[in-house]
Amino acid sequence: TQNQFDPIPIGERMWIVPSWHPKPSAPEAICLAMDPGLAFGTGSHPTTRLCLEWLEQYSASGICKSQSVLDYGCGSGILAIAAKKLGFQTVFGTDIDPQAIESARANANQNQTDIEFQLPDDIDVAIGSRLFDVVIANILANPLQVLAPALIARVQDGGQLILSGILERQAQEVIDCYKNAIPLSIWRVSEGWVCLHGQKPVSMPNQISNAPLIEDAEIPNRVIAGTFVAKINRHRPQALFIATGLFITISCFVVWSLWRIPILHFLAPSIDKNPSPIALHGFELIQTMDRVICKVLPCARAAAIDFKAWRFQLANLGMDEAKRGEEVQSILQIELQNRLLIPVAIPHLELTLSDADENTITQILIGPREWLPKTWQNAHPDFEQTGAPPKEQFNLSIPLRLPANVAGYRLRVAYPPFTQPPSL
Repeated sequence: TQNQFDPIPIGERMWIVPSWHPKPSAPEAICLAMDPGLAFGTGSHPTTRLCLEWLEQYSASGICKSQSVLDYGCGSGILAIAAKKLGFQTVFGTDIDPQAIESARANANQNQTDIEFQLPDDIDVAIGSRLFDVVIANILANPLQVLAPALIARVQDGGQLILSGILERQAQEVIDCYKNAIPLSIWRVSEGWVCLHGQKPVSMPNQISNAPLIEDAEIPNRVIAGTFVAKINRHRPQALFIATGLFITISCFVVWSLWRIPILHFLAPSIDKNPSPIALHGFELIQTMDRVICKVLPCARAAAIDFKAWRFQLANLGMDEAKRGEEVQSILQIELQNRLLIPVAIPHLELTLSDADENTITQILIGPREWLPKTWQNAHPDFEQTGAPPKEQFNLSIPLRLPANVAGYRLRVAYPPFTQPPSL
């Protein structure tokens, strides 16, 4: 109920104020208008408060007026909105949950802030190769470790990296994951949760080596080899040409048969981002060549494993009125698509349920045999090896029984051993 949500003071100046409450009268107060919703981030959780407190403290000097922020795993958008209201010049936010993006955009409009919120693929297009003065990610320890390369790559030299959603006992393993690129330390602890902070070192210019390009000792061998090849060319040029061509062709065929899956997996996302007629035609020719080679040589048929291959076009957890004891009947409606032009291994679905204070109640792991339609499984009996066909789309309605105190959720795809996907 609305009575459960009062204005929340953060730090020295900030307040999180639900829309039905009057704003604090203090002239220096910075108010974030945020109503509770299904997307994570209403300010009541310690990790959200820690990140907000860091933003407030960092912005106090005024340095932020010319700086940029990337909120990675934005949820409701509360951190991005706070950054904009505290004076940061440019702010972007991204999340893998389409519902979170919609919620963040609505909250940004309610707070009259100019922030661009996008899904991961769209944000890559929007920001290109841009680097940020501050990158902030309030997620969980496991996905923060998986996302380390992506987060590090978005921090510019001398920039700040802020990580939260980490229990105090998990802090060291996250610090160790980033230590080779950005030295992190615990900035503050609250109720068993920590906020980590680190500054990316300024890169040193590449050192120019004084070593010679070719060692003197190599020259005689090169001359001898060159003379030997010249003699062969004089006597049997056609045989050498044919033998070389045959060797190269066989080598290419063998390499392709061994590495076809990672090569196709590398090319397919690029085609998805740039589906021009030329790119599509070129990829079709490559796949035709692949089919020809695999008729001659044994080829691996395993499907690619890729979190980013899956696009949630709809994710809605509807609550029914009927209750059974402490549980609520619900239907999880999903539209999920393999957006790539190659088969992709079918993932598990991980549903995280939270209460009104954003505390995790439980996690439900739904295996492919549980969520795939039975008719589809019957039509694809070897799907565990071959995966989902290119561009395959699934429309699902999954009945669930949920605890009565559920107030929020997050849906992800997961592969064994169930590392978290990029949140983005």
